[in-house]
Amino acid sequence: MSLRRKNKQSTFRTGLVCAAALTVFLAAGPVLADGMPPGYTEEMTPLDRALMDINGIEPDGDSAPVPLTPQEQEVEPVQAKPPAPEADKTAEQEPAPQTAAPENRIVHVQEGTSFFGLSLGVYDAFTNGQLAGAFNFEFQPGVRIIGKLQPIFGAMLASNGAMFGYAGVGLPLDVTEKIFFMPSLAVGAYKDGAGVDLKKTLGYRLGAEIGTKLANGARLSLDAHMITNGRSLNHNDRTEFIGIKYTMPLQNFGRKKKQKLERPY
Repeated sequence: MSLRRKNKQSTFRTGLVCAAALTVFLAAGPVLADGMPPGYTEEMTPLDRALMDINGIEPDGDSAPVPLTPQEQEVEPVQAKPPAPEADKTAEQEPAPQTAAPENRIVHVQEGTSFFGLSLGVYDAFTNGQLAGAFNFEFQPGVRIIGKLQPIFGAMLASNGAMFGYAGVGLPLDVTEKIFFMPSLAVGAYKDGAGVDLKKTLGYRLGAEIGTKLANGARLSLDAHMITNGRSLNHNDRTEFIGIKYTMPLQNFGRKKKQKLERPY
């Protein structure tokens, strides 16, 4: 009876140990399944969270897994702007083109410029049959009388000995930008020589010139004038001179002289 009782007690103890072991196993099951026991409140480190995320273990609570890469942030797209064109350096270095001076500006300059004119032509070409070669010198100072009138001083010499020295005024007018017209009136002393005898020394010169203005400020014109004794315009009281006239600003003479002085020897 005692041996049987001992066997029963041994069997009971073995069953009790097995029951305790089963209880412990069942209690430890959630820990092995979830990675940590329920109610575990110790704060996890970022490394623990990263390892749980790698193993696919979802932690309890509201804590989110720690991403291995930086969290993506919403970035507004920036549109690329084309580079600003570089300034044209050549355009800055090149000087602005200079336009030619208007013709009317040249006329204004000529108003304060003195002129010297030379006419080559004929004496008494139409009236009395005393045709002769002649030339005329004329000086026009760079001043104006009453703002408009051009003073003139000159002399005519003919091949037959006729001479006439005069002083007077002209009225220069611009027909176009290049064409000018200047009527004139002068008084002077006349000597007939072998030419037309006007029976007076005092003579009057009436006429005009019409021509073009050249690029260097000079003028080329047709010069036609009548010389009369003042009594009438009949052929017995007058003669004429007609020729081609070239008038040059006196400043052109100084310019040529300066260039000659500066020429190296």
